[in-house]
Amino acid sequence: MKNYLLFLFTLVFTSSLSQGVNTDKKRADELKIQMWSNADKDFLITEIPEKWKNEQAVVLAKSNTLFYRKEVIVANLYYDRYTHVRVKLLSTKAIEDYAQFKIESDSRWGSSKLESFAGFKIIKADGRQIEVPLSEAVKETETYNGAKQEIYKLAIPNLVIGDILDYYLVREETIALAGSRLYTFDPVFFQLHGEYPILKQKISFDVLRRCYINIKSLNGAPTFKLTADGKDKEKSHYYLEDANRESVKDIRWMYPYRELPAVKFKVTYASTFVAGQVPFFIGEPGVLKSSVNPTEVKDLLAFYFRYSLSSYSSPTLLRDYMKKFKAVKDPEKLAKEAYYGLRNISLVQPAENFLLENSVNGPRPENNLMMVVLSDYFKS
Repeated sequence: MKNYLLFLFTLVFTSSLSQGVNTDKKRADELKIQMWSNADKDFLITEIPEKWKNEQAVVLAKSNTLFYRKEVIVANLYYDRYTHVRVKLLSTKAIEDYAQFKIESDSRWGSSKLESFAGFKIIKADGRQIEVPLSEAVKETETYNGAKQEIYKLAIPNLVIGDILDYYLVREETIALAGSRLYTFDPVFFQLHGEYPILKQKISFDVLRRCYINIKSLNGAPTFKLTADGKDKEKSHYYLEDANRESVKDIRWMYPYRELPAVKFKVTYASTFVAGQVPFFIGEPGVLKSSVNPTEVKDLLAFYFRYSLSSYSSPTLLRDYMKKFKAVKDPEKLAKEAYYGLRNISLVQPAENFLLENSVNGPRPENNLMMVVLSDYFKS
């Protein structure tokens, strides 16, 4: 499992303007102090447990911190992500794995922007700390999901067995909503095991102002705990602490997210009006939601049914087809016949038209017409 750290942001707008890394010098200095002068004792550890002395490397400390917030008046969302890792290198393989990093670049698209920050230092056995200058990074252009983007490759020089590499990667993103009152951030997945054992790790996130959280701890992973903030009633801080995770040497013949402890969550911003109108299983703002009850499923299906009625007021072809089954009372048989009829109308008939007339014109109703037609038979 190649451990080049690919920390890339996918740009869907080709007009994005890339600017670099650590371009805001004042903010870069603030982050350096925050990351390397903090009071977290886990990031002062330099020794490994005896049980791991034969490992290729040991992650001494690892921290992932995320912030989601909405500006009070301006229609902007802020999404910040801070990754901090301290790893002790005990083999030439580990040195090769950590010898080069890819770092995303600043980007701007419309009124939205992403600012990227990073820092790398080597801690020698005698206690010396050597910072790797970001000026040594080489700018390159890569294509990711069809879009070109600038990234920076940074080589970590003069690593030897016994060195500790301490690094952080930060992305601070401003998202312009442009009038939208609903926005779903990309889902986040954290695997608690890795190729190398992990001595200490933390995951935490803060959510403010109308943010909803769907979260799940899987396969025995610890659950998140809430730290109340008495000063800010709209702020919720959740954290997870974990320790002594053994390495996973080979995951080629397994499904890690199904078999190993992991955490996944998704944050959604919704205005009060939207949250009350659209059933998206989002629960209450700032409160963790890990399950869905039958009532919520029923409400969601009812919402889609109302949408189908308003969007497809006259699914004539399928209704005409189903007239021949008026005497049938078995719900399962009716559902099957409606499906077969829909498949014929939406797939078989257009294919026949294409073959016979070299035309793709023909009825192509959507699958949610099934709900509309079946409602003719099950009014309750």
